[in-house]
Amino acid sequence: MNTKESAVHAGRKTVLIVDDDRDFAASAAALIEDIAVVALAHDGTSALRMAKKLRASLVILDVNLPDINGFRICRNLRDEPDFHGKIIMLTVRQEPGDLKLGAGAGADGYVQKPISNDEFVGKVREILA
Repeated sequence: MNTKESAVHAGRKTVLIVDDDRDFAASAAALIEDIAVVALAHDGTSALRMAKKLRASLVILDVNLPDINGFRICRNLRDEPDFHGKIIMLTVRQEPGDLKLGAGAGADGYVQKPISNDEFVGKVREILA
């Protein structure tokens, strides 16, 4: 990161959006780029590495990823002593037990897609406040 980027990012929290749907991830990032530094990951392996490296304040985590499911990623991050961020599970899954699985894995919230832009931005603002 150069000096100019450091100045722009100073004091802003980092949000990591993890979703294998690249279009959704990019759209979600565009919605919140004025309130946070946003990074994207499209698989579980990258998500784990990036969440730790970036010290993300918030991880918005899809459940259905190609390599590691979101519940396992959530548990792994919660077991990591240096990770102190919030985790929101965001998914199209509507299984009755998923909310319980998310909470059991250590998620701070569980949101189903589709979600309105206003609701998404509001949720992120609320968590980062």
